[in-house]
Amino acid sequence: MVKKRKEIIPRPKSCFIKVKCNNCGAERIIFDHTTTLITCRICKEVLAEPAGGKAIIKAKVVAKYG
Repeated sequence: MVKKRKEIIPRPKSCFIKVKCNNCGAERIIFDHTTTLITCRICKEVLAEPAGGKAIIKAKVVAKYG
């Protein structure tokens, strides 16, 4: 008899997150491995900075998707 192998599907290490601005409270969905500087659309405060791999999140994380 031939044994059926269980295939393992790797999960991605990145995801989208919803962050809330510390100044004005506006929410925005961003990628957690961003390569560009992410700012708030209303008050222009920096929400996330690129860091080579995972971004440095400077705002409050509200939800995680994925």
